[in-house]
Amino acid sequence: MFAVYAAEPNADAPLDSLTVGERPAPEVPDGWVAVTVTAASLNMHDLWTLRGVGIKPDQFPMILGCDGAGTLQDGTEVVLHSVIGDPSWAGDETLDPKRTLLTEKHQGTFAETVVVPARNVVPKPAGITAVQASVMGTAWLTAYRMLFTKSGLKPGQTMLVQGASGGVSTALVQLGRAAGMRVWATGRTEEKRAIADRLGAHATFGSGERLPERVAGRCRLRLRGAGCDLQGEVEPALLRQQRQQMVEHRNARRDAGRALAGDSHAHACRRRHRSEPNR
Repeated sequence: MFAVYAAEPNADAPLDSLTVGERPAPEVPDGWVAVTVTAASLNMHDLWTLRGVGIKPDQFPMILGCDGAGTLQDGTEVVLHSVIGDPSWAGDETLDPKRTLLTEKHQGTFAETVVVPARNVVPKPAGITAVQASVMGTAWLTAYRMLFTKSGLKPGQTMLVQGASGGVSTALVQLGRAAGMRVWATGRTEEKRAIADRLGAHATFGSGERLPERVAGRCRLRLRGAGCDLQGEVEPALLRQQRQQMVEHRNARRDAGRALAGDSHAHACRRRHRSEPNR
């Protein structure tokens, strides 16, 4: 079948590994389904795959594409959920230590056909096209979890999205606006800020530009390398707890570093102090 794939890992020149050609048609294990791909989207994760990040060398060639939409054998239009978890796992899927994305262990969506667990296909809503549906997996689910699971923000509060033209960032702008937040966004260029304006940001600012007002607190979230700032009225007690955890973590890292290095400088200072007469 026709596919776009990474022939081998290439950390220095990833595009040299990009190959367009034929790959064997996939087998369909029990409990899995074959999806005829209608549309697929590009993610930064695909570049990581080309570089060999998050994938073992013996898993190449690897068909690219984390997200997509298509049809089942009976003609049902579906959207693909790209996180493939352990069937025995119960609870929050993001905490499953055996979870993977398409292209990390299983072949991706840049092909005529992709095979996924039956539970990873979701009926496509009639109100969106296959192209729109194909971009809603990795970026939009990351943004959704950031905003509605982790941030604690409520309608009417202010959220700041930094770097407003990326996949997760553009999803955050639209989700925040739809949920009733006041959405601010930053961008390095006028063109990038215009994207956020068009998607619904209430205000945009240049990178490093002073904001017109302060907010009560900040919660910084990073998921799989995607970063954003969500600023809102965080409870002071929570802020104190977060600061204390950060201080404890920093001190633990410092102490561990000193132990590994032998802390020679500190020992020398103590020896010098003991050798000096009392003043």
